[in-house]
Amino acid sequence: MDEVDVLIVGSGPAGSVAARYAAMKGASVMFLERRPTVGVPVRCGEFMPSDEEIHNMFPKLTDMDSLFDIPEDLRCLNTVGIDLINPDGKVTVLDFNGYTTDRDRFDQYLAKRAQEEGAVLSTDHAFQKIENGIARTSKGDIKYKVIIGADGPGSMVARNLGLQKNRNPYPAMTAQVKGDYGNHTQMFFGGIAPGAYGWIIPKDGRANVGVGMSPKFSSGSLRTYFDKFMDRNGLEPVTKVQGKYVPSEGPIPKTVSGNGMVVGDA
Repeated sequence: MDEVDVLIVGSGPAGSVAARYAAMKGASVMFLERRPTVGVPVRCGEFMPSDEEIHNMFPKLTDMDSLFDIPEDLRCLNTVGIDLINPDGKVTVLDFNGYTTDRDRFDQYLAKRAQEEGAVLSTDHAFQKIENGIARTSKGDIKYKVIIGADGPGSMVARNLGLQKNRNPYPAMTAQVKGDYGNHTQMFFGGIAPGAYGWIIPKDGRANVGVGMSPKFSSGSLRTYFDKFMDRNGLEPVTKVQGKYVPSEGPIPKTVSGNGMVVGDA
């Protein structure tokens, strides 16, 4: 049986950063990724606020330089605004600086930084349940002092810790298209379906596009809404369409239970 001070389930940004900081403080750390490769498949818009915008949103944030020390080669395109587009086509422009990245390379970079601090990454390794203070996994049992769930909106760690799960997560679909889409992120509200929204997020010679919806208001097929959005905007996917869930109601009320906690989308 493996024994560690800190066991982290998930190797996305939240999991890898937690692994890195725990290892920096001298803890023995293992973080698990259920897929064979960190960051694959990509299932997000790949947009990040600039360091300046993050500081404006979280003025009391400490250690920001270390947290957001992202190499320039991971910044695909700098953006300078967000266009909010209503069903009539009226555009409201928000001045907001950010950049787009390649999420697979971004996640792998963060995981590598955690490993450089001594954290052990185990891929193709699925968490199953907590039983008598032991984590049961697809590769055997792991004894831990602290467990951290960084396993997304449907967190199994949260469920095992007795924490509230994310309520009303939005299903979403995303893909990439080719072309020059400027330096503004475009967000479309209404006109696709009740409670649905769409996005076009520019990259270098391509863009991430997608549609999300609230099951509370839309009972139709997400793929139908996605295809409708693509047709309306003259878009043609050049990558496989990926599905995901997006948290929609903010953080859960309680994120800590005993010697366990959840972070990120969990």
